[in-house]
Amino acid sequence: MNKVISFKLKISFLVTIVISSHTSIAQPASNNRPYNPILNRILLESEIFKPSNVQKKQGHYSNADWQTVIDSVWGTGLPTSQKLEIFDAAWDTINAKYGAFQNLDVNIDSLRDLYRPEIESGVSRGRFAAIMSHFSLAMKECHTVILDVPVNWGTPITPGIPLFVIGPWYNNERFGASLTPLPDSSLLVYRALDNHQLGIVKGDIVLGYDGIPWKVLYKELLDAQLPISLNWVWGSNDKSITHCILSSAGLNWHLFDTIDIVKYETGDTLHLPTSSLNNQSGTIWGNEQLNVPGVEWPNIFQDDYVSWGIIDGTQIGYIYVTAWTYDPIYQISQQF
Repeated sequence: MNKVISFKLKISFLVTIVISSHTSIAQPASNNRPYNPILNRILLESEIFKPSNVQKKQGHYSNADWQTVIDSVWGTGLPTSQKLEIFDAAWDTINAKYGAFQNLDVNIDSLRDLYRPEIESGVSRGRFAAIMSHFSLAMKECHTVILDVPVNWGTPITPGIPLFVIGPWYNNERFGASLTPLPDSSLLVYRALDNHQLGIVKGDIVLGYDGIPWKVLYKELLDAQLPISLNWVWGSNDKSITHCILSSAGLNWHLFDTIDIVKYETGDTLHLPTSSLNNQSGTIWGNEQLNVPGVEWPNIFQDDYVSWGIIDGTQIGYIYVTAWTYDPIYQISQQF
């Protein structure tokens, strides 16, 4: 069953708790409106937020810098009374119906005591979106999301936009490469688009940005509580969430000035301008899976979710199933 509980107080603002047991993965965008894989639809025109005059200033941002930008980009938002109504409705719903508290080290009473007085004292739309998205991240359950759609998903992610992108397992076209953590938490490029804007190739290693390791930077971003732009699921325990956030390093280039990369062929460490990624495009799937010789990948970006074949040199059959949606147009059960 797919259950969506929405609190919609006016057309420009939507907070949604999504509890989904299935997903279909990819559809084309329409009229420059992006397709959202979690909502499983193209965003509405009313859900697109167009910020003005937002640019990344040179230098490494402090928490105070981020809070100033977060408050300025999206304006004041709804009246405080409506923000409280949304927060209370979301908290009450999770308190009454959430089914994954087992082994979860979180006290939602404490989260209410932390966030509600802050909201009551008055917060910007960006700060409120950050509170709600970090509240749902604390649930550590990859199907439970609380977001302001125009802020978290409907704002184009350009340099200086204070959105923390989490989720590397979908389309990584903004970065043009897919990353996976090494034992020291640096990030190995295991897949890259041809003619990458920065010349990134498979085997390169991403260290971080602005001379600071990503394993340090992502903790700064969590501490600053930027609103989360969820690119795909995040995980269901500390280990999987950490893996997810580490692998999402490349998708956050818009927050920094330079990216630090160790080249596979030479071993040289390069510090390249992130501005070169402004024009990066091209579909690339970040599934962190090895190729199975003799079995072609399904093309999820053309609504093809099942493939099969015989592993080279064996008599072993292998089936890829990349989604279990019951929508009959995909014919997944029939193919399986």
